[in-house]
Amino acid sequence: MELIKDLPPEKLSGRERKSTMALFICSFCGLLNKKPKSDGLKNRSCGCQKDEHKKSHGDGTSKNRLYRCWKSIKCRCLTKSTTRYDRYGGRGITMCKEWVESFAAFRSWALKNGYEETLTIDRTDNDGNYEPSNCRWVTKRENNRNRNTKLNMAKAEEIRELYKTGNYTQEELGKMYNVSKETARSVIIGELWV
Repeated sequence: MELIKDLPPEKLSGRERKSTMALFICSFCGLLNKKPKSDGLKNRSCGCQKDEHKKSHGDGTSKNRLYRCWKSIKCRCLTKSTTRYDRYGGRGITMCKEWVESFAAFRSWALKNGYEETLTIDRTDNDGNYEPSNCRWVTKRENNRNRNTKLNMAKAEEIRELYKTGNYTQEELGKMYNVSKETARSVIIGELWV
């Protein structure tokens, strides 16, 4: 646990005297914790590392948008069974060791580099890794401009023509044009780019 700041003393249930309180950040999950200063200084984590705590309470971060972002990056870069692995880990894109091993490190970088709830992470080099020197926080619109391939009318027509040959599935065409199978299907049936 890392001490963030001291807080005023409080009377806690089960204790006769007021306890000096403090705000801590968990070194493992990045969760902010308000607790007695003496407890926070002697604990290594908020409890997220205890199996029993995980079973009964979860890790306390799953509703945190920044934590979900970190977890999503790890999955698409490192977990082969993830649906988007082929666009990230399958292309050799990974996450720097410091971030893989510590949400707190990722969180610290994010907060120091402009993270806001309305922004999304973006790699300045679309073929580069998720690491401090290649990432920034941008709007969704800005992020869409950094995509590998965007569809246009000519590419939509190519998708339709290739599909008509019977040599390609919707999934294969999606991979070829760096779009989802669902997007390829929508193009083929004329819901998009008509």
